[in-house]
Amino acid sequence: KLAFFRPGGSRMAKKQRPYNKEPKGKGPPAPVPGSNRTIRRERVEACLKGTEVNGWPVVKTTMSEVKAIAKKLGIQIPAEPPPGVELFVPKPRVSRQEQQQQTKPASTSLEALKATLKAKEAENRQREVEEKLAECQERNKEQALALQQLVEQQVALNETLEQKLLKRQSAQEDECIICRNKKPDTVIFPCRHQHVCSLCLHDLIRRHNSRAAACPSCRTPIGFFSTVYRL
Repeated sequence: KLAFFRPGGSRMAKKQRPYNKEPKGKGPPAPVPGSNRTIRRERVEACLKGTEVNGWPVVKTTMSEVKAIAKKLGIQIPAEPPPGVELFVPKPRVSRQEQQQQTKPASTSLEALKATLKAKEAENRQREVEEKLAECQERNKEQALALQQLVEQQVALNETLEQKLLKRQSAQEDECIICRNKKPDTVIFPCRHQHVCSLCLHDLIRRHNSRAAACPSCRTPIGFFSTVYRL
């Protein structure tokens, strides 16, 4: 018969374990000598027998293991762990939903912080905009006041100019347009202009022939003239 060999050349053989497994429901399997489990069991047995060695640290184990060791030793199963033995409380299993619920507060807190930061940024921006608007409004008010002052000054200047023009026109109307000394007291026909005094008109007619003389205002030939006397 052929034997099965490994690539290394040795025959495949089942690894013999250092202890035999006990059937389920008849206590834990026998521990390996020298391992942490055997040391723990030895300390638990010593604590159950009352022969605890001074200087040993407190042993952490489960109540089911304590009961199994007491049953193996033939001792009455204690309701509570003996002195020197501390029950190992396993961490409770947390489901995914519970993990999500635990992580949700952190995420919600981060979201709340982000929301508060965004709100503060928006408030700061709004304040800056309001300040800029206030500055613009103040500048507009100042410019409007300056413009109003300029308009008032221009109106005053126009009024003074109009008054000066009216005075000048009235003064010109009250003066002869030739000599600028006497008042115009002669009306020329047919144009009916009264802008010349009688002396200047007589001098004008003398210089030119009567047919060539013309009104100094509109250059219309003089037909006849009459002197106006004021009371």
